Amino acid sequence: MDPDRRFDFGDREGAAAYRWHMLSWRDRSRSPIHQLTDKSTFVISLQAPTLPFCASSSTRPLPALPFGITAQYALVKPLQAGVQYRSEVWLAVPSEIEDSHFKLNSPAAAVVFKFIVPSIRGDIPTSDLDDEGFIDGRKFVFPFDAVKGEAACYESLADFQGSTVPYFYGVHRVLMPSGEPAWILALEWIPGPPGSLYVLNKELRQGGDTKYSNYGPFMRLFHSALSTLQSAHARNVNHADVRAANILIDEVHDQAVLIDWTSDHSFSPNTRSALPVIDLRKLHHAFVTVWIEPQSSEISRICEALDPINTPDDS
Repeated sequence: MDPDRRFDFGDREGAAAYRWHMLSWRDRSRSPIHQLTDKSTFVISLQAPTLPFCASSSTRPLPALPFGITAQYALVKPLQAGVQYRSEVWLAVPSEIEDSHFKLNSPAAAVVFKFIVPSIRGDIPTSDLDDEGFIDGRKFVFPFDAVKGEAACYESLADFQGSTVPYFYGVHRVLMPSGEPAWILALEWIPGPPGSLYVLNKELRQGGDTKYSNYGPFMRLFHSALSTLQSAHARNVNHADVRAANILIDEVHDQAVLIDWTSDHSFSPNTRSALPVIDLRKLHHAFVTVWIEPQSSEISRICEALDPINTPDDS
């Protein structure tokens, strides 16, 4: 079966058949015997990212993975799992590599697999879907369009990969334990501590001993995230899901790493044009959730100056 199953908008019978197939797969995938586990394996060939001609001092070394070689990968740890999520994210390692250079317990050999499963990630047509492809006021999104949109974000930001964007190792078609065709987005694993801004905010709230209590390191995190978003917006790339959990921390380089760049295909044209401002406001919120001074006041000053609602109209 082709994972990129589709129907024509306005074709009621086609939409009904699509709905039946997706709901059938969804029910099957939720059976305990068909869920991902730390015993699940997948055979893929990772795509090597395009490296900049001259790497900056803030660029992480490319992990020691078998790029361009078909290899089996074993899931070892869930990073995001459960029926409340529209995609599962797992840490994986090469499980059958003859070359002793690759050590399974080494962080350099780990990779993140984000599973995009059509029956879970995609929209399900209902009677509210109109003939123009809109449902509940937004564009109906087929799963592979979301996959392509997310991959395009990483590819458009290739020069940021390895610094404030994770290395991207391509899209890979796989079969889920349920038998449903799906895709994996393979990405760089960035180990903690502290992990994400969400975790760091919890530490700060509890008065934890971290260097990010200090003005300089914390502001470097913020400025790295802000400059990346601004550069992305200049390329017509929106994040569309900026929140503390999607901002990882590269402690070695004191920089934020923005993950989970979301396809904006489902948004209306008006909402899509507003996404740069929404991204900025959500970044502001993520960094001042725990109010610490003088960092929070300075971050608020910067973000408010950039917000169009606070910019005088010179016309």
